[in-house]
Amino acid sequence: MTRALIIGGGILGTAHAMEALGRGWEVTQFEVSAEPQASTPRSPGVLRFSRCAPGLELQLGMAAARAWRELAARADRALIRDTGSIVVATDDLEASVMAELADRVDAEDRCWRWLDEPSARAAHPELGGQVRGILTSDLDLVVEPRALLENLRGSVTANDRYTFRGGVEVREVGPDSITDANGRTHRGDLVVLCPGSRSDLTVSVLRQPPILRSIRLQMAQTERFEGTLPTPVSDLAALGQSGIGRSEGITGTAADPRLGSTEVGLTCVQRLNHSLTVGEARDQNEPFSFDVAQRPTDVLMNRLRVILGSEPPPVTRQWVGSVRQCVDGRLWLREDLDETVSLVTGAGQRGIMLAPVIAEETFNWLADGIDSGATRPGADGGRVD
Repeated sequence: MTRALIIGGGILGTAHAMEALGRGWEVTQFEVSAEPQASTPRSPGVLRFSRCAPGLELQLGMAAARAWRELAARADRALIRDTGSIVVATDDLEASVMAELADRVDAEDRCWRWLDEPSARAAHPELGGQVRGILTSDLDLVVEPRALLENLRGSVTANDRYTFRGGVEVREVGPDSITDANGRTHRGDLVVLCPGSRSDLTVSVLRQPPILRSIRLQMAQTERFEGTLPTPVSDLAALGQSGIGRSEGITGTAADPRLGSTEVGLTCVQRLNHSLTVGEARDQNEPFSFDVAQRPTDVLMNRLRVILGSEPPPVTRQWVGSVRQCVDGRLWLREDLDETVSLVTGAGQRGIMLAPVIAEETFNWLADGIDSGATRPGADGGRVD
């Protein structure tokens, strides 16, 4: 029986473990902490398939949407919710941009519909503020990142071909093997490294470290929201940060000079406990500050206030996270360190959205030599993120 060693306990590592188990393999998964604490649990959890860049990214996004819906049929349904998503236009210029997007040739694939102001308010009465219309999609999903990861882990733990080893730090990677911090060697037929935002392991094995850059993300969570926000709400700036936004040159809200190089795009999601997760502020200029800045959160909360037409609940906590993405247009990085060893990283914020597809693509390559081209430079259509 083929044995796979999966390094990384986040959503990418877990998706690779599930893919290998689905192929009938034996799997051992390693995570440096007892439980993942980095990218996956800090994600806002909106899977924005409808906002992928045209071409290969959209094709993979649609495949990932199908895969996530298949997972939803087996997981706790509260953890993967078929909510769709909306982007709110707050003035006539934004409305015209979104109406044009709804007329694109691929709008049907994206499940996009444009609703003018009366239709938008009738469909979403929770939007009581400055709303000129909405771009809506039924393709997108919401997940509860931390709880979902625990649920998926629980589902594979029941498989007698699966072993999870938490608190194991991998120091060296060799052909068909890894060596942990205690000097123990673990052997397998295939090794897949999914270190997420961890820089030490990535840099130690990567032949081309400049190909990756880090993005610092800041988000906030509020007290309980007494209303209902059944669908994730974004502004045009958040759409501009997505694949389709960058490919079409959408910038959204004018930059706030008080924010410096920090970009903000509003996405608001209501959690199972009725609090709101509000994001996100993005910074790409290293070295990053170690503190949580208040001004980006104030800007985001004000944008939410304008859309809701009421005062949002007070912010109870703020946090930062980081993701790594490729600088040359690859959708993610797959670096073959050996015929049997691959590093998979650099998916950025696509990571959680495309996780099932990335895992399938990895094993299609390692086991069958099939390559869709997603990990080649320019796979995103030629833009430089």
